[in-house]
Amino acid sequence: MIKCGDFSAWNGVVDWNRVKAAGLTHAILKVIRRDFDPDKQFENNWKGCQLAGVHICGVYNYVYTPTVEEAIAAAKRVLEVLDGRKVTVWMDVEDTCMRNLGSELIDIIKAYKEVIEGAGYDFGVYTGLSFYGSYIKPYTDPSDLDCPFWIARYYLGYDEMQLNDDVNADKTPSIDHYLAGWQYTSSARIDGVDGVCDLSEFYGFHNEEDNTEDSSEEDNTEDSTDEHVYATYAAYTDRWWGEVEDREDWAGAGDNKAITALIIKVSRGSVKYRVHLKGGDWLPYVTGFNYDDYDNGYAGDKKHEIDAIEIIYYTPEGEPWKYAKYMVSVFNNRNFYPEQIDNETSNGMDGYAGVMGNAIDKFQLVVE
Repeated sequence: MIKCGDFSAWNGVVDWNRVKAAGLTHAILKVIRRDFDPDKQFENNWKGCQLAGVHICGVYNYVYTPTVEEAIAAAKRVLEVLDGRKVTVWMDVEDTCMRNLGSELIDIIKAYKEVIEGAGYDFGVYTGLSFYGSYIKPYTDPSDLDCPFWIARYYLGYDEMQLNDDVNADKTPSIDHYLAGWQYTSSARIDGVDGVCDLSEFYGFHNEEDNTEDSSEEDNTEDSTDEHVYATYAAYTDRWWGEVEDREDWAGAGDNKAITALIIKVSRGSVKYRVHLKGGDWLPYVTGFNYDDYDNGYAGDKKHEIDAIEIIYYTPEGEPWKYAKYMVSVFNNRNFYPEQIDNETSNGMDGYAGVMGNAIDKFQLVVE
């Protein structure tokens, strides 16, 4: 059993280092809003969890999807925002527009589930105990709708609770489906979070034969894979220059030869990166490594000088957190500027490498 908090823009700016120090080790993050835009704190929360070492064990999508078509659209948008970051996707089914749909609600959940699982993600349903009993249980059973459920039941109402408070196991929700998690309060106090937040207990993984707690196995989960991550990258000036791995060299043509495009890949996990054009704007993020793909294969247009680079590394789920660490040099300055870590803005970092207005001529990257 683990305790897990769920967080959204409603919780404001979370100080994840303080949250981790307080003892919370797992989090589930709201991914998109009703208008399909990302939750305003989603990316901040994701990166904050990574840097603090809080395990992201899922995302949730509060849905307003009373039709199959709307559910499919929402699920596809969640996948777009996650952009390859593999976590469990929880379909939050509780809004008033989802009530009184009868068996159509089950079809809606199945359609959403099919999209998520079809993309290789784990899927589950979040709802309240009353909603489950009134609008889900009468129309399906575990053989028909086979997925884990995360159930809300606030047995102390809205009385405030602390992270280390014991939970009354006698109040655990009883449902026909597999109970993966119990959200037992929406009024928890945790250092690093302004106001109150939700807390849940999670019991294991769907379809496990034995869901009893095994602390030794759980404690070793994050250390199970700690392979070196190789970063491979190249720069374009008047042509693509040779690929470089880690810190074996730097990418580019040399002093005062402006880089106009970059291409990056990693051996494990994934990267998202973008560049800023001198005198212009940031170009869209890219995630690919393909010299022939102008849209998502590399960053830059191979025409205009680049003066800033931003890279974010995504650690595979369950592995020790690693980060993109990168440096650049600019025209008329043979030395590299200080290292930038992902898109962090603490400790004097700007969130990107480079100086606006000064063309970059050399680039170096490592993931560790």
